[in-house]
Amino acid sequence: MKANLTDVTVVLDRSGSMHSCKSDAEGGVNSFVEEQKRQPGECVYSLVEFDNEYNFVHRATPIQNVGNYTLIPRGGTALL
Repeated sequence: MKANLTDVTVVLDRSGSMHSCKSDAEGGVNSFVEEQKRQPGECVYSLVEFDNEYNFVHRATPIQNVGNYTLIPRGGTALL
């Protein structure tokens, strides 16, 4: 294990039901990332979106290289 390393993984619903809270979700994710950038030590960040499919937006990306997130709601939520 590496000292002073934080590994953050966010799993975010991007299904059509997120239309009503799109700006809140984006703001929350972007604020969280900016706060993590100010913390001491090394941080890697993964963001996975899901609806009836999943997509890695970031996969163990150094947090300093992560830009603003834009949520594009679509699809339905898979229940399996």
